[in-house]
Amino acid sequence: MLIIRYPWLFITIPILLTLILSTGLQYQKDAFLKDELNQYIPINAQAGRELQELDELFHIDDFDPFYATRRYDIKRTGYIIVQSIANDDDVLKPAILDAVLKLWNVIQEIRVEGRNDTTFDYSSICVKFPISSEFDEITANILMHKSSRLQEECVSNPLITAFKMFLSGDLIPKNDTIDQAILKLVANSFSSDLLNSVCSLLGGITFDEKHRISGAKAIMLPYALRHSTVFQDSLAEKWELKLAEFLLQYASNIIKTSLWTYETIAVESANGREQLVKMLLPSFLTVLLYTTLCCCLPSWIYSRPWLAIGEVISVAAAVISGIGLLLLLGYHIISVAYLMPFVAFSFGVDNVFITLSAWRSTSLITSFNLRIKKAFTDASLSITVTSLTDLISFTVGCFAPFQSVRTFCMYAVSAISFTYIYQLTFFSAILVLTSKREIAERHCLTFQKCRKKQYSGSHIFPEFAPHKGHWLMIGKVQKINSHHNHLLANFFRTTYSDWLFKPSVRLIILVIFVLYLIASIWGCMHMKLGLEPNELLSIDSYGREALSVMEKYFSGHDILFDSTGNFLEVSRILVQLRYVGASNQSRAMQVLRNIAKSRTIKTGVYADFFQFAEQYNAVLPGTLSTIAIASFAVIIVSLLLIPRRVASFWILLSIITVNVGILGFMTFWNVRLDFVSMITIVMSVGFCIDFASHLAFNFSKDDGISSSERMRNALYNVGVPIIQSASSTIIGVSFLASIDSYVFRSFLKTIILVITIGTLHSLLILPVLFTLFICNEEIAYGTSGKDKLNVRAVRKTSETTTSIIPISVCYKFPTAIGIKDINNYRNRHRMPFLMVPQLDVSELQSYWNDQHYHSNVYGKYWNKELTNRL
Repeated sequence: MLIIRYPWLFITIPILLTLILSTGLQYQKDAFLKDELNQYIPINAQAGRELQELDELFHIDDFDPFYATRRYDIKRTGYIIVQSIANDDDVLKPAILDAVLKLWNVIQEIRVEGRNDTTFDYSSICVKFPISSEFDEITANILMHKSSRLQEECVSNPLITAFKMFLSGDLIPKNDTIDQAILKLVANSFSSDLLNSVCSLLGGITFDEKHRISGAKAIMLPYALRHSTVFQDSLAEKWELKLAEFLLQYASNIIKTSLWTYETIAVESANGREQLVKMLLPSFLTVLLYTTLCCCLPSWIYSRPWLAIGEVISVAAAVISGIGLLLLLGYHIISVAYLMPFVAFSFGVDNVFITLSAWRSTSLITSFNLRIKKAFTDASLSITVTSLTDLISFTVGCFAPFQSVRTFCMYAVSAISFTYIYQLTFFSAILVLTSKREIAERHCLTFQKCRKKQYSGSHIFPEFAPHKGHWLMIGKVQKINSHHNHLLANFFRTTYSDWLFKPSVRLIILVIFVLYLIASIWGCMHMKLGLEPNELLSIDSYGREALSVMEKYFSGHDILFDSTGNFLEVSRILVQLRYVGASNQSRAMQVLRNIAKSRTIKTGVYADFFQFAEQYNAVLPGTLSTIAIASFAVIIVSLLLIPRRVASFWILLSIITVNVGILGFMTFWNVRLDFVSMITIVMSVGFCIDFASHLAFNFSKDDGISSSERMRNALYNVGVPIIQSASSTIIGVSFLASIDSYVFRSFLKTIILVITIGTLHSLLILPVLFTLFICNEEIAYGTSGKDKLNVRAVRKTSETTTSIIPISVCYKFPTAIGIKDINNYRNRHRMPFLMVPQLDVSELQSYWNDQHYHSNVYGKYWNKELTNRL
C-alpha cells in the first residue's frame, strides 16, 4: 500500500489543498445572503405566482399614492407600536399623545448619508399617501377653520395629524382624557369606512354605550420607504437600521415602544451567525479534548492522542475546504448554513473510533503490514457505507422545497465529500505513523523508546496443549490486556450481551419497542407544522416583542368588503380579515383559494401572509418525500455493500422507526416540523443508519458461528465506537443551547433526538432483532462433509480475571489445511488462539520468524516458553 510507504505524502497533499481552497473564505461576507422571507417559503410556491400576477395587473410604483389596503409590496415597510409606560393605560390621554407626537417628530428627523455628503430624512425617502378631501374637511371642521388643505403626506398614522391639531388647538386639557364633545365630533364626522380604516391603527380599543371610542391601549405608527432603485433601497436600509438603533436606546417615563422593520429578520439572523461563529472554537476544542481522551489508555505506548488530534484536524480541514470551494464557485451562504460545521465536527470524528476499534481488533501476533491492511479493510468499508449514506441524504436534501434547506445541504455535501477524501489520505497516514510508533514501543507524546518498566498492564503468554494429534495454542490472559482491548468493549461482549440475550430481557425490549412506536405515532398525529414569524427571532429580540404586542392589541377588527366597480375586465375586492393567528393562516389561505376556484369567472386571491403560510402546506409532503427518496437510495447502498441481505431489511426498518420516533417525539418536546427540523430529519436518514450499518457490517462478516456469538463480536467491535460517537456529537452541538434562538435550539433538540433514538436502536433494538430473526450458519472448507470446520464458542475464565474470551475447543482439520488457513479463520473471529499441526521446533520457529512475530511483545516469550513446553 502506497500510504504505508509514503505517509508524509498523503499528509502534505491534503494540507496544500486546504490552504488553496481556504482562500475562498475571504468572500464570505460578500457571499452572505440576508435571511429574507424567500429563504423560508417553498420554492415555486403558488403565492409567488399570485403575487406576480397581481403585480402585472395592478403594478405599484414608489411614487404612486400609498393605499395600505391595496399595497401588496411589503418591502421597506414597518411600524412602531407605542404604549403607556403604565400597563394597560389609555394612550388617548393628552399627555401620552403629546409624548407620541414628540417621538414621531424626532423619528422624522432621523437622517442618513447618501452620495456627495448629502443627507436624507424621512420626508425625503418616504412613500406618500394622498389626503382625502373627506379627512381634510374633518380636520378643518375640528379646528374651526379651512385655511390649509393637505394634499399628500408621508405614510404615517393619520390620527397623529388629527391629534396634533387637537392639541395645538388647545381644545383638550393636558391632564384629562379626550373631551366627550370632541369624541362625538370625530365619531359623527368620520364615515364608517374611514373610521374603521383609521381605527385599525389603534389597538385595544374600548367603546362606550353608544359605540364611540372611549380609549385605546396602543397606537401604531407605520412607515413606508421608497426602494425601487438600488440607491433608494440602500438609503431605506440605512434609515431602518438607524431607526432601530435609536428606538432601542430610547427611554421615556411616559411611553414605551416596540418596533418591527423590514430589516428585523436580517439583523437577527446576522446576530445569530455571529454567535455561531463565536461558538465554533469552543466546540472544536471540546470535541478535540473529548476525542483525545477516548483514544488514550493507561499506557504511554498504546495511547493515541495524535491520532485523535489528526482526525479533528482532518475534519476541520474538510469543513474549510468544503466551504472555501463553494465560495470560490460563487455560491451564497446563509446563517443556517453556519450550523453545518457543528454537525461536521461532531459526526466527522466518529471515524476515528471505528478505525481505532478496527486496529485494536487485529491480532498482536501478526506483522505490522498485515495488521494495518486488515484495519484499513475493516474500517474503510464501514466508513464508506456511512459516508455514502450521509452524502446521499444531503444530496436528496439539495432538492428540498425550501431554499434554506438546499443551501445547508449543499454545504454539507461539500464538507462530507472532503471529510471522506481526507479520511482516506490525511487521517490514514496519521494512523500509519502512530501505529508504527506503537509497534516500535515509543512514547505517545515524546516518541522516545519506552523502557520495559513503562509497560502498563499485563501480557498474553502463549500456552500450548496437545489435542488429537494437533497443537492448540491458547492466549492465557492475565488481568486482560488493557492496551489492546477497551474495558467497555469487553463489557459489551460479556456482561451486556449476557443480559441482552436473556429471553425475559428480549421480551421486555420488544414490548418497550411497541410502546415506543405507539407513542411516536400519536405524536406524529398531533405534530405542529410550519414556522411562525416570531420563531425566526431570538427570545430577547425587539421584533419578537413587537409581534407579541401586535397580536395582543391589533387583532379584533370586523370584516369589511369594498368593490372597486362592476363590469370591468379586471377588478379586485379588498377583504380585511379578523386576525386569524399564525397557526390558522394556512387554513385561511386554503379557504379563500377554494372560494376563488368555485367562481364561474377566473378569480385569484392574495394576501401578505400567503407566502409565509405556504410553508405549512409544503413542509410535511416535502419532508416525507425527502425521507422516502433518501431511504430508498440508502437501502440500495446497504444491499450492495453489506454482505447479509436480511440485515439491510432491518436497516430499512430502523430508518422508518427512527424517523417516526423523531417526528413523534418532536411533538412532546414542543418542536415544530419546519425547515429547521426538516434539515435534521434529512440528516437522520443518513446518520441513523451510521450506527446500524456499523453493527450490521460487523455482524454479517462473521460466519460459522451462531447469531448470538456474531452479535457478541459485533458489539465488541462497534459498541464502544457507537457510544463514543453519540457522546461526541451531543457534546459538539451542545454549545447551541447558549444561543437564545428557536431555530438553533430546535436544531439542537432534533439532533439530540436523532442521536438518542439511533443509539438505542443500534444497541438495543437491532441486536435483539438480528439474533431472533437471522438463522445460525456454518462455514465450510472444501466440498465434503468431512472438510467442514465445526466451531463452537466456549467461554473460559482465566484464574486471575473475570474477563471472558472465546476459545475453540472442537475442530476437525482436513490434512490439506495449512497454518495460514487456520490463522485466517482465527483472525476473522477475533479469537486469541492459534491451532498448529504437529511440527518440530525448527519449523515452528521458522514460521514464527516469517510472520515477524518477534517484533512485538509475544516474541519476548517465544524461545523460553515455547521451547520448554514443546
